Amino acid sequence: MRHPRFESCYQEHSSDFRHFHWPPKSPEMNIIEDIRDALLHVVEKRSPPPRTPMNLLTVLKDSWREVPPGYLQTPVESMPRRFASLLRARGGPGRY
Repeated sequence: MRHPRFESCYQEHSSDFRHFHWPPKSPEMNIIEDIRDALLHVVEKRSPPPRTPMNLLTVLKDSWREVPPGYLQTPVESMPRRFASLLRARGGPGRY
């Protein structure tokens, strides 16, 4: 459920955004999952693990700073293969 203030702001500025309609059966098109998995891996290796929301936020920020500058290059460069796979699967799940 969206927050009313967010919804109002979104409606007011929606023409400022480029909209992408991801096929619902194609989560592999979302490179955010790759980034989330990398950060989750770093957090899981922490000893002691984060115990509070603020501690988790600190760990995530520190982890993000440790991501090598070229890390995002790989998921971005994989997008043409991901799109080709999506087209072959006609919008369904595929392998890239």
